[in-house]
Amino acid sequence: MTRAPPTVSVDDINLLSTRRQQQSRELAE
Repeated sequence: MTRAPPTVSVDDINLLSTRRQQQSRELAE
């Protein structure tokens, strides 16, 4: 069985970027 690579949607990328920004802000404080 060959599994297709998980498709990363633009929404997922946006969520990851926003999470990283929130984490960096918390660390900065």
